[in-house]
Amino acid sequence: MRRAVLAALLMLGLSSVTALVAEARGAPTDYLPDDAAMPAGFVREGEDIATPDSVDRFYFTDRGAMLRLVAVRRETEGEALETCHTRSTTLASGGWAVRPAVLEGRQGFVGSHAQGLQVEEAAFMVAGSACVGLIAAGVPGTIPTEGAVAILREMAARAS
Repeated sequence: MRRAVLAALLMLGLSSVTALVAEARGAPTDYLPDDAAMPAGFVREGEDIATPDSVDRFYFTDRGAMLRLVAVRRETEGEALETCHTRSTTLASGGWAVRPAVLEGRQGFVGSHAQGLQVEEAAFMVAGSACVGLIAAGVPGTIPTEGAVAILREMAARAS
């Protein structure tokens, strides 16, 4: 009986420590820039798709362009690298042209995919113990490349 009580107290203590560590690392939504930082014409639509360790947020324009921001929090930088690698493998298996890249001095990847007139571009990087990235889609000329780079820089800075 005494062991069971001690085990229960230990488990409660460990969950409290785990919660404190997770809180100290910040929620993945903390890695995303404010809506005002989005390129002109992009408006957030829908609710975030979120778990305690990841978030996807979508922005659209009236011209049909889309920005999808992704942040995944992990325990270590190695796990974040593995998460980014898995994302690149998933995109490659979907027909994307994907290649490793060093972005802002951080390991990551870039990818692109075209289907008809639609073009999709992705960039993901490891930032501390997080994998952050974005996917932009639209017809040529509607994807704000410079704005997307600035957003990715901000996400990496917030996650580090």
